[in-house]
Amino acid sequence: MVRFLQSFLILLFITVYSQVSFSQDVLYLRDNTTINAKVKEIAEEAVIYIQAGQDYSIERKEVVLIIYEDGTHTVVKNKSQVVLLEVNEDFGRHLVSWQVGDLWQFNISGAYEYFFTSGIMSLRIPVSADIDAYSKRAIGKNEVRRIMYTGLDCNFYPFRQRAISPYVGPGVRYSKLRNFIGYEYIKTANYPKWLRSTEIGLYANGGLLFQLSPQLGVNLGLGFGVNSTWYEDGTEEYYFDVLRHFSIGYRF
Repeated sequence: MVRFLQSFLILLFITVYSQVSFSQDVLYLRDNTTINAKVKEIAEEAVIYIQAGQDYSIERKEVVLIIYEDGTHTVVKNKSQVVLLEVNEDFGRHLVSWQVGDLWQFNISGAYEYFFTSGIMSLRIPVSADIDAYSKRAIGKNEVRRIMYTGLDCNFYPFRQRAISPYVGPGVRYSKLRNFIGYEYIKTANYPKWLRSTEIGLYANGGLLFQLSPQLGVNLGLGFGVNSTWYEDGTEEYYFDVLRHFSIGYRF
């Protein structure tokens, strides 16, 4: 009887020890090593685990993956990854932006962009006015002044709204221009003079929308397109054009 109890206790000890030793979670680290332990908590800055009855912790950014004893797993993201990669479900539907680069050309330019509920698509209406279009500073050289332009862009965000959101889409521009034709280009009695023109362009746009905060956004993009220009003297021309977007916006 005593020998039976001893054998039973030894078997029980082996069973419990094996459960404690092998029924553990596995932490996979960035340096390709592993830790066999019992995960207690995944905190904001660290992962806390139990090993040999003691509590230990490791920086969260060092842990890549946790496989639990029941076979389930957790991919551990640090805070920067969460901000950059996770979809923002609570984004503002309206974005009012100011085109910073146009100010150097004496233009006041802005845009209003409306985002649909899914966050995949938006409509943007750009508007610009040239505050220097009727000045005399262009006299003596060939120059084109864009009096105003507006248009419509349809942007597609394939990864929805995130901290960094790439977009692509078509756009159209309607512009009114004032073209100064100088003597050095056309030597007739009718020149130099100003010619008004109307312009329509079709563009393929693309870029990145950076959401620096829930309200503050920065847009960097390019547009490639073809413009058709009609002058008031009856002439017409086509040319290739490149749009550059660098704007700062407020989202709400």
